Amino acid sequence: MEPRLRSLRQTAWTCITFITLIVMGDVATADVIYSNLAVDGTYHCCNAKIVRGCCTSPSPWSAWSVGFVATRDARLDTVELALSAINDTDIVEVQLLESDAGSPGNLIESLGIVSDLPPIFSTDSILTEVSSASRPLLVTGTEYFIAVLPADPETEAGWSSTSTEATGAFASTDEGPWSFRDTAQPALRLSGTQCGTGSVNAGNGWVTNVLFINGLMGGADRTVEATDEELISVTVLNPIAGGNGKFVLHANLGNASSGTLTDLPFEIGSVCFPLLLSGGAAPVIIANNLGKSNQVGESHFLGSPTVDPERATTTFLYPNFPVGMELTFQGVIVDPAAPSEKGVSATNAVTLEIVP
Repeated sequence: MEPRLRSLRQTAWTCITFITLIVMGDVATADVIYSNLAVDGTYHCCNAKIVRGCCTSPSPWSAWSVGFVATRDARLDTVELALSAINDTDIVEVQLLESDAGSPGNLIESLGIVSDLPPIFSTDSILTEVSSASRPLLVTGTEYFIAVLPADPETEAGWSSTSTEATGAFASTDEGPWSFRDTAQPALRLSGTQCGTGSVNAGNGWVTNVLFINGLMGGADRTVEATDEELISVTVLNPIAGGNGKFVLHANLGNASSGTLTDLPFEIGSVCFPLLLSGGAAPVIIANNLGKSNQVGESHFLGSPTVDPERATTTFLYPNFPVGMELTFQGVIVDPAAPSEKGVSATNAVTLEIVP
C-alpha cells in the first residue's frame, strides 16, 4: 500500500518525515508569560496608581508592585507597562523581584529606568517597554513581582490599572515595607522565550518556525496529539534566509521542564533538552544530515524504519508508536540569519503525544 499523508488526522501507518523545503515557515510570536491586559491589549484609561519621589510635597514617596505566577518556563525578554507622566519629571525604575512568602522580595534584576511617558489619563493602549539584560529563567507556577519605583526625587508618574478583574497589588510609602492593597492590579504584560521557540531567523529581528508535526507546530504549548494508528509526519523547512538545508534533529522522551532547558554555546539559542553537543544524554532519535557526528551523533531511529521512495531519502516510515509515549523534537539548522556567527540556529520544538 502506498503511504499517504492526510491533513490533520491520518489513519494509515506512523511515519517520521524529514523534508527540507525552501519555503517560509510560520512566524513565531513571543510567548506571553503573564498579562492582565484586556484581550485587545488595552487597560483602564482613567484609573492609576501614583509613583512619587520624596520631594513631591505634600504627598509621600510611593511605589507599587504587582505579583504574577509564570504560566510557562521561559526566559524573560520584555515587560510592557501602562505608565504615564503626571508632571515634567516622570523618571521611574522597573524591577523584577522574588516573592517572599507572597510579598515582594529580593531584587532579581533592575529592568531599566524610563521617562518621557505619555500624559496621565490620555490613553488606554500605549505601553512602555523595558528589556531584560540577564534574561532570567521564570519557572512555571512560581510567583514573581514587577515593581515600579521613583528614580528621581521629583518624580510623579502613574501606573494605570487593568480593566480586567485581576486584583491585588502592593504599595510602599515613605520607602517603608510593602503592604497589600485590595485594588485593581496595575496593567502589564511580560513576554519571554520558551525553549520551544527556537532562534531561526533571529538575526533578522523575528523568529520563524521550521519544524512541524502533521503540519502543525502545536499551538501555545507546542504539543501535537496523535493516535497509535496515525500516520505521523515530522517536517523540517529550510529557513527563509536560505542555507544549505543541513540540520540535526533530536527526539527525547518526555516533555521539557525547567531542569532540561539548555542554552546552547555560541549564542545559538535555547533548546528544551540538552543536545549531544551541550552534554546531553543520547536521544532516542537522531536525524543528522549536517555531519559532525562526534558532536551531534550519528543518525539512528526507533524501530526498523524503511525509506519512503516517494520522498526525500531522509523520510522514514514506522508501523506505530505506543500509547502514552511523549517525544520532544528539536534540533539545530544551518541558517544565514542565525543570531550567532556560527550560522546555525536552534529550531522550534514540538512535542508529540501518542493517545488512544
